Amino acid sequence: MKGRNGMSAALVLAGFIGVAPFAADVLAQRVVRIIIPAAPGGASDTLARSMAPKLTEMWGAQVIVENRAGAGGIVGTEFVAKAPADGNTLLGGNIGPLAIAPHLAKRMPYDALKDFE
Repeated sequence: MKGRNGMSAALVLAGFIGVAPFAADVLAQRVVRIIIPAAPGGASDTLARSMAPKLTEMWGAQVIVENRAGAGGIVGTEFVAKAPADGNTLLGGNIGPLAIAPHLAKRMPYDALKDFE
């Protein structure tokens, strides 16, 4: 499976799979949300929705994809930054809200270097 830019979805899936070893026990009883800071139908949304069933099976936890569009991705990214640091809320998307927006705005509602792990 390949994205529009030729990047293999397997590579992106590998990033989420890396969470599995330390999180399997914690996730077994919970819902994991992948927040896409963009409108439905884009590349990030489509990729996350295609991966969610496989992650649900692999982790034994329900994985859902939720879109939180607005402000060039800042709305969804802020939501994830302020979510409990329990591993149940993941951020999917692109580099805009984390690498570009902090250099363009005087104030950001999150610290792109410190608020994400």
